[in-house]
Amino acid sequence: MPRKAPDPTEHSRPVGTMALMLLYFILILVLWGSVYLTLLERGVTR
Repeated sequence: MPRKAPDPTEHSRPVGTMALMLLYFILILVLWGSVYLTLLERGVTR
């Protein structure tokens, strides 16, 4: 069975972009978590 030519209008999933966005999201969560824990240690939150 011959292989059909790829359709130029089809796009592959942006796997690398999704991985970078996930890494960025995790980094933001870790940074906010560290700030929150620092505030808890200092007794700033109520």
